[in-house]
Amino acid sequence: MFEPVHGSAPDIAGRFICNPIGQIWSAALMLNHLGENEAGAAIVAAIEKLLRDDGPKTRDMGGQAGTADVGTAIAQVLAAGYLFWLCGSHLLEVWRDTPEAASQELSDLAAAAPDPT
Repeated sequence: MFEPVHGSAPDIAGRFICNPIGQIWSAALMLNHLGENEAGAAIVAAIEKLLRDDGPKTRDMGGQAGTADVGTAIAQVLAAGYLFWLCGSHLLEVWRDTPEAASQELSDLAAAAPDPT
């Protein structure tokens, strides 16, 4: 039920040049269907950020990146965005800038937090 509709592309199978965005996006659709709307939105936001910020692109999008390059880049953006879910809206703009800035912001917040004991 949740799969991209572009087919299996047997002519390029095993060459590691397929665009993984359709498959990753279908996972977001599945999460939305299961009621995990924030997780689905995070995946779509990661894809959009990668494309907006001139991240790696496969040949069908005018780039030279391979399947794993694009998939890994989306996973890295998604992992950096996870800081947003941990810390709330305060990190949203930092997350949109760079993962490094979000990581530093998280460290600064942790250092400034009151001691829970």
